[in-house]
Amino acid sequence: MKKDFLKSPLVLAFSKVPDPRVLNRCKYKLIEIIGIVVCGVLCGCETWLEIEEFSIEREDWFSKFFALDDGLPSHDTLARCFSLIEPSFFEQAFREWVKSLKGMKGTKTIAIDGKAVSGTQRSFNSGTYPLYLLNVFCHETGLTLSQKKASGPGHGEIFAAEECLDQLVLKGTIVTMDAGLGVNRIAQKIRDRGGDYLLPLKKNQRHSLKFIEKKFETPFKKVSRTETNEIIHGREEMRRCQVLPVSTEDNSYLKNWPGLKTAIKVERRRTILKTNKTTTRVDYYISSCQLNSSEALETVRSHWSIENKLHWNLDVAFREDSWKVREKVAAENLSLARKICMNLLEQTPGKQSKKVKMKKAGWNPDYLESILMNSSF
Repeated sequence: MKKDFLKSPLVLAFSKVPDPRVLNRCKYKLIEIIGIVVCGVLCGCETWLEIEEFSIEREDWFSKFFALDDGLPSHDTLARCFSLIEPSFFEQAFREWVKSLKGMKGTKTIAIDGKAVSGTQRSFNSGTYPLYLLNVFCHETGLTLSQKKASGPGHGEIFAAEECLDQLVLKGTIVTMDAGLGVNRIAQKIRDRGGDYLLPLKKNQRHSLKFIEKKFETPFKKVSRTETNEIIHGREEMRRCQVLPVSTEDNSYLKNWPGLKTAIKVERRRTILKTNKTTTRVDYYISSCQLNSSEALETVRSHWSIENKLHWNLDVAFREDSWKVREKVAAENLSLARKICMNLLEQTPGKQSKKVKMKKAGWNPDYLESILMNSSF
């Protein structure tokens, strides 16, 4: 088992992370530090001290995989090493490992969205925002594909998004994002990488939005329509989607959207059954992909999986915002360690929630081992 684990894609990928420490003056290998932190986070640890105490309780288990000739690292050692690892190398190893996971081949819908790590100090971004990370999430597989540090929401995410897109294979994918990233340069980057975009039109693109709104007000024979109704979580929701063909030749402002083919209008009506309070909203989207109304509505809704499946679990299962990490690099690397754990849990069979799987891994070393080994496909 030890030999198989050390040859798994998880260990092989992160063994390539360059060690920033002075050679021949370190008691512990970097992969041992990374392994202990990932296992601690996977089992619900929420501080460096908790990870240290967890490793002490599981010393016999860790010794199955690592030499640990000098015992176990202290919580200070764990924190210091994570503050020294270059995030770009850590992210590169993460992306290499993700490529080896089950189900990563084929057409995908990829969502890009940012999240603040509230437990960090606001001095991370000129006293304005705490550490802010842009995440890339695959809707079909439920896996996180990448993360990049950004200077803040909205326009602060654009440079980070371009870096993420440069490192992804986008052929055959539809990339969704919110209005802050719905700009021409991001759309062009996606098209240059062989992918398609589906972007919301808001006031930051008022000229394009105004034209699309008027286009839907005009009678059109080739309108594709879909309507869905459901009652869930104590509310009734109606969604109506309409799709029209458009092109860059229809309007001078649309020329800035490369490969534009589709305009989408989504009407939502939500009624709270207990209070009978009803709210409505209308949103417009554009896409370079030829979609019918059913496909468009599904793709629009799929974007929210990054909030419901990734960001929600980071806040609730991993309590990310409760970690008080003052060192910028350590906070960034620690956030990526949580996403390693998220992907491991997503790949672990069973209908239990991620929180239950984490508790079970902490209780049962054999189950923890099975989670780690399931990363090898």
